Amino acid sequence: MKSCPVRPTLACSVCRRSSRYRITTWTGQAGVVSHVGGHWRSLQYVGCLPSEEVSFFVVDSLRQLSMKFLEKREHANFRFQKDFLRPFEHIMKKNEALAIRDMVVRCVAQVVNVKVSNIMSGWKNIFSVFQMAAAEEDSSVVELAFQTTDDLFKNHFTSTIDSFQDAVKCLSEFACNTMYPDTSMEAIRIISNCASDVAKAPQVFNTGDEARDPDKVWVRGWFPILFELSTVINRCKLDVRTRALTVMFEILKTHGHLFQQHWWQDMFNIIFRIFDNPNLTELQIEKSEWLLTTCNHTLYAMMTIFVQFFNVLSPVVMGDILARLIWCAEQDNEQLARSGTNCLEDFCLRCGGQFFPETWDSICRCVQGIFKSSLPHQLLTWQPEENDLHRAPSSLSVGSTRSSMTSETPSQMTENFEGHQPTEHTDASTGGIQLDKIPTVMEVSPPPEQGEVFSSVVLVETGESAGAGVSTGPSVAVESGFGEFHMAAGQPGMAQSVGTGDRKALEGGGEAQELSMGSSTLHLAMQTLDHAEKEASAEPTVVASAPKQEELSKKKESSKSKKMAEEKGKKSKLKGFRAQLKDKTKGKAKEDGVDDTKLSSGMNDSDPKSRKSISSASDQALFQSLIIKCVVQQELIQTIDSILFSLNTSKRDDKIILDYAQSTSADTPCPAMLSLDKGMYRYLSTSQLFVLLECFEGSHLFACNFNANNDQRTLLLKAGFRGRTRPNLITQETASGLCALRMLYQMLMDPNREQDYAEIEERLLHTITSMLVYYLQLSVEAHRDAWTPLLLLILTRMLQLNDSQFKHHSSVHYKLLCELFTLDLKIEVRSLLKRVFIQIGQQFRIIADISSRS
Repeated sequence: MKSCPVRPTLACSVCRRSSRYRITTWTGQAGVVSHVGGHWRSLQYVGCLPSEEVSFFVVDSLRQLSMKFLEKREHANFRFQKDFLRPFEHIMKKNEALAIRDMVVRCVAQVVNVKVSNIMSGWKNIFSVFQMAAAEEDSSVVELAFQTTDDLFKNHFTSTIDSFQDAVKCLSEFACNTMYPDTSMEAIRIISNCASDVAKAPQVFNTGDEARDPDKVWVRGWFPILFELSTVINRCKLDVRTRALTVMFEILKTHGHLFQQHWWQDMFNIIFRIFDNPNLTELQIEKSEWLLTTCNHTLYAMMTIFVQFFNVLSPVVMGDILARLIWCAEQDNEQLARSGTNCLEDFCLRCGGQFFPETWDSICRCVQGIFKSSLPHQLLTWQPEENDLHRAPSSLSVGSTRSSMTSETPSQMTENFEGHQPTEHTDASTGGIQLDKIPTVMEVSPPPEQGEVFSSVVLVETGESAGAGVSTGPSVAVESGFGEFHMAAGQPGMAQSVGTGDRKALEGGGEAQELSMGSSTLHLAMQTLDHAEKEASAEPTVVASAPKQEELSKKKESSKSKKMAEEKGKKSKLKGFRAQLKDKTKGKAKEDGVDDTKLSSGMNDSDPKSRKSISSASDQALFQSLIIKCVVQQELIQTIDSILFSLNTSKRDDKIILDYAQSTSADTPCPAMLSLDKGMYRYLSTSQLFVLLECFEGSHLFACNFNANNDQRTLLLKAGFRGRTRPNLITQETASGLCALRMLYQMLMDPNREQDYAEIEERLLHTITSMLVYYLQLSVEAHRDAWTPLLLLILTRMLQLNDSQFKHHSSVHYKLLCELFTLDLKIEVRSLLKRVFIQIGQQFRIIADISSRS
């Protein structure tokens, strides 16, 4: 301590400050500080020494020195306070001793409480110390630092203007301390109050040489507040970040009218940081929670701000907003995707009347982008992975393929069978997709006779005979990735027997782990062991000649005990191998996704309740993503329908059409067209409507192709796709078709689009023709019933056409309308079809001719 320079430095500094001759020139004062500054820098290193006694003395000496220096206010444009307060910051950062850090915070708090009015350039160091204290785990350190900071914002806000950004950053650090949630909430409250102070007194930030620069209020006041709130959102847990998110958007709603247009660009860059959180890990749970809560909340709040200040924001961030909506629809999160479409609908309905044609072009491109990105194309092309085919192998040969079954691919294993070649077929309903023919029947021969260990294993493919062989054994159901495999009796097939070496291996109780067999083969081995065990337990029959019977009878008693011991050992050995094989069967069944109870009981896996999914985790993730895309398609169809005609209008129109179809009176007038008072249809040009029409047609065509592809739907069901029935897209198919028809009929009857009638009518006739052709090919009654609203709409709108249009349409669709009579139609459809043909007779004078003959 005697060699420590603290005391001489302190005495020199006090002497200089108490001298009656003030140094008023810049050179003199700078020289004094420069001379003493070297000793200050040495003090900050001494304060980080391991000895707490020395560090305590240094910190206390620095406190006294600071109190002396702060007795006088700092001259303008000088930064000496930053220099002599920097040792506190350095010691707080480098010294890991909790007692020393607590001492630093207490000394700085005392300096602030006593000399707050004279502090000018030293605020940066003070808030830096408090910011490091905010991340501490010790409650006393955090509480003292926060209380001092809170008091500064309450009573001395204007004094901290020069270091306002550091002050707000200090508050955000308090908010990010997860150990003290109450302190976090209070810190966010203070930040909110800061925004009110900036709005009340923006002039305090317009100081200095550039006092007339209006951007200084944004750079020094608003931007630090909003940026630090976004930092809290990206760093904190759910409750704290939700509060920070609410406060940030409340500030924008309340004070956004004070912002200039180019400020909003920076503001939305801050908002977009929330969606692109760089700290978010790739863990699915955390990502899903972030998308479901914070991103969802941010999306709705962002669109509310955009709608509120649309006139100011539209030229600045319109493209970025639409890109963000597309991004939300592309995420594998159903709720966020729904929120994106809902926000698009609300935005268009509230602001569509103010859109320019260019804006509608952007909206249509956005909708088109979402439609294209959310089409689940892999529903039509998905095939199980090759390793999934091992779950139900085509051959169950044990001897010759023991060493190769784990290394060959399923197709190679199938081709190894003598006389068998895999075949391919093309189904028209799959859109030209070739699928390998799926083996559906697997047979086993009857239980082996005594002396045999294994009998033949027979494979039979649908519609083909792979060899010659007849089995009369029992039926056993085996589950696979393609469908139902049944071990049944009485089917021809190709037999492969087990070699002699394999019999010996089984009879001798060979190692179970050496067998590389499918689950079905293991089941056969279990049956074989049953027979072998019975054979071992049977009493041996000894045949001998008469002269030797006495000798044999004498030896019988002596050898009886020996034979019993041998038989017991043989039984025990067989039981042991049986237990090993049973464990092997269970393990293989669990590995393959097949329940071992099914193998033993012959349960039919066609029952949805007993079906087990064997698809891999990657396939399940893919299926979930495809389901979300289907949801987005349906949501987007409903969204565009609501934007064009409003949701209530479309529902009301459907109800009117249904009531008209159910009416029995011939005098019931045909319902009028849609009311266009609420929808945005009247604001869109014909070319823009055609863009949306192509989206509907694409979605409708995709759904029709998938619903007609029964093989692919069955494949998805067997792979564990959601639901207990074959997946379908009937809702998407009918909803998109309704929207397309409603739009085309509305355009055809719109007098403002008379110049486009030819193109509109051509597209309408083509659409109706393709729909009727598809409908006439439907074979499932429930599927046809789902198309009832489309038929009602087509027939009702035909009755609303003028005479020339009706003649044209009826002549084009006449044969298809006649084909409808061959189907079992709903009574509402029959009623409208009758009215259509009555009008056809009137228009073409068929009825008049018939009446005149009668």
